[in-house]
Amino acid sequence: FIIYHKNKKKLYHPKLKNVRHYIFRSLPDNFYTYDWVNEFCIMPEEPIAMTSFNSRLYVWGKNKLYKVDPINLVIEDEYEGISIAGPNAFVKTEFGLCFLDMNNIYLHDGNRPNPIGQPILEVSAFPTTASGDNLKKIQSGYRELVSQTISNGDFPNVFYLGTENCFAVALSDADKNGKTFTYNLSNKRWDIADSPRPKG
Repeated sequence: FIIYHKNKKKLYHPKLKNVRHYIFRSLPDNFYTYDWVNEFCIMPEEPIAMTSFNSRLYVWGKNKLYKVDPINLVIEDEYEGISIAGPNAFVKTEFGLCFLDMNNIYLHDGNRPNPIGQPILEVSAFPTTASGDNLKKIQSGYRELVSQTISNGDFPNVFYLGTENCFAVALSDADKNGKTFTYNLSNKRWDIADSPRPKG
């Protein structure tokens, strides 16, 4: 049997010493049964997150995104320098697989991950707001906010808003207020708004 350690959420098997880099495939039509001797793939690094998309399995590690053939359990492609900001920092739709890491936001079109966050990565000017007698800098660049979100103990998240036809990236600032970037697919436009904190 294969289980996850409850506290650490790491893969564990009593007969194997270290399976943190392994992905085990369950048997067809029997999702709770594994042939752990034969049905596995060993990843070059420990997986952070994974999802199926376009008949392939995409696995994020700390340094790369891996494209895995789920039938033959082999790595077909590797995307260097692309990771993920957390285990839930992706969403898949008919418009593509949208995910984010510490450097950018990506939209995978089925062929490759395309960075779409360039207009919001950094701020060219530093807007401020009055706080008592002092001026306070407003955090509004993606890289600054995603780093702050993780420092806050929050979980960077991305989801799809069907009524608006946009992807939404939920983050938090230094005051622990929520901030959300939205990317409109029709207009290819980014906007930022206040929102609840991404606590989970």
